[in-house]
Amino acid sequence: MDIKHIQTKNGVFFKVEDELEITLENDYISSAHTEFDNQPPEWLMNAFNRPQKHYIYFCSFCTNRLVRRKGYGRKLLQDVKRYYEGCVVYLEVSSLGEMSNTQLIEFYASEGFKLIEHDDYLYKDYPVMAIEL
Repeated sequence: MDIKHIQTKNGVFFKVEDELEITLENDYISSAHTEFDNQPPEWLMNAFNRPQKHYIYFCSFCTNRLVRRKGYGRKLLQDVKRYYEGCVVYLEVSSLGEMSNTQLIEFYASEGFKLIEHDDYLYKDYPVMAIEL
């Protein structure tokens, strides 16, 4: 398994590549996109009491449906965490696939992410989780 890091204008695109015995309908196994957040929400900075830290918004994360539950997503998430050591990474939990928000929260929590309480209307429909690396 190989994880590629592709620099973008505002962040990094992570992509898992591996030799598979099946043909995928698109060219990825698992992927994630992150963006540097130069103006993180104040409630997030207060939660960590770290205004001088770099904040990274983990804006998308998915695994091809044909290879889910084989550890590719977890390996990719662990790579993102290593890549951003010394930073705070946060995300909005939003299920678009087979896993429910509750299952996603359990998944992220198993990797050290914590739910962040807030009253920000921009994030009101989605739980926010974060980790200080």
